[in-house]
Amino acid sequence: LHSGNNTLILHYELPQSQRGTETTGFESERNRFFFPIEPDSVYIKGNFDVVTDAAVVDRGGFYRVSGGSFRLTAPTEKQMGDITAQNAWFYRGNLVYRFSLFCPDRRTAYRLSLEETHGTGAEVMIGDRTYTMLSFREPLDITEALLPGENTVTVRLLGHNRNLLGPHHHIKGETTIVGPDTFEGRRGFEDFVSPDVREENTWTDSYHFIPFGCGRIKIGEEQTIINR
Repeated sequence: LHSGNNTLILHYELPQSQRGTETTGFESERNRFFFPIEPDSVYIKGNFDVVTDAAVVDRGGFYRVSGGSFRLTAPTEKQMGDITAQNAWFYRGNLVYRFSLFCPDRRTAYRLSLEETHGTGAEVMIGDRTYTMLSFREPLDITEALLPGENTVTVRLLGHNRNLLGPHHHIKGETTIVGPDTFEGRRGFEDFVSPDVREENTWTDSYHFIPFGCGRIKIGEEQTIINR
């Protein structure tokens, strides 16, 4: 890649499948019809930002990006909170937060909370201990991992493929159930949980993304009696 516009050309030779072209009957039989080589999406990986000149609207739970285009720029420093709108529109990696925590003694219980957090889960690493958080509703007791003095706490917020793979163009913005029709712009069985979707065409040219990030990491202290 170089500064400015880049053109990517993919050339495929797709030989006819030797299994025939019968596409009727049971689904298991229809699925036997395929091309031996199928073009897939192209992904660009690296350390960069994705910026847009489109109109961005926060719809509460998802962003609607309408018109304009996307382009790659040099990476910028991210702030606490949702990073999707901080030029990370198609990001699918993890986020790492690292800080020091001073523990004066072992008579205090410490609980870690992740607030205003969007992600699939988190790992909290302190010394040789690793905790897994599958929910952000309850605080995590990290007392056992802390030693008197300075402790380094690393929180890895686990990402997802939603903003990379979509669905980006369904009129609901964020859907409850996802299936083939959701990506192809057709009203299908996936929309039965959305009675307001009545038109057969569910496609919109606008892009939709969901938040990803942590708003605040809170350490709560509680005096307790621990004999160790």
